[in-house]
Amino acid sequence: YQRRVHGGTNKKGVYVSRYADYTVKYSNRQVPLEPGETCKIVMFRTLPGRSKHIPKLVGPIDPTEGFDSHSSPSFLEWYLFNEDQLCPEYILTILAREDTRTASDDQ
Repeated sequence: YQRRVHGGTNKKGVYVSRYADYTVKYSNRQVPLEPGETCKIVMFRTLPGRSKHIPKLVGPIDPTEGFDSHSSPSFLEWYLFNEDQLCPEYILTILAREDTRTASDDQ
């Protein structure tokens, strides 16, 4: 659950992302957590309704008439116009660990 993200004005709705790592990084000013740090993330069931895709970043924009939400250019986040479109389900506690993967791990 975020309130400071590109794609719309944060005074009229709620920003959400389906990716926990994206949410953590964005809410932490684009800085990943350090190994050993923890944070909590609230997981919501969302009802985006009719969503308008915003193809490129244009700065804050108002909700679009006839739509219930906006989706970001990369589809990594959604701007829901009304807090009633969210139902909290879980609280996750994230513990950052050192990345010990190598290039061969990704194959």
